Amino acid sequence: MRASKPDCIGFIGLGLMGEPMARNLLRAGTPLVVWNRTRARCRSLEDAGAAVAEDAAEVFARCEIVILMLLDDPAVDAVLERHSPAFVLGAADMVAVIRAIEARSALIED
Repeated sequence: MRASKPDCIGFIGLGLMGEPMARNLLRAGTPLVVWNRTRARCRSLEDAGAAVAEDAAEVFARCEIVILMLLDDPAVDAVLERHSPAFVLGAADMVAVIRAIEARSALIED
């Protein structure tokens, strides 16, 4: 049985789309734990009250819900270390993967 985690949301990926989304969660009063592969991207959110994790695994360890705002599947694989013993996806109770797709990928061909 997993120990209870505090009521916070984890946010991984603080690029052009992720940083404003995470900032909105902070403005709404949501306790937030953030991480980005480029540590400097966390600074403004840390100044606004977010906790900054040392790595992605720490975000999953601290939060029941984790939002991934990453560019593409290779970025998700790299951050989560999929296909390795360190794979952290199962550490969270709920993971939301949000990303943009190219317009041509959204087209349905007959």
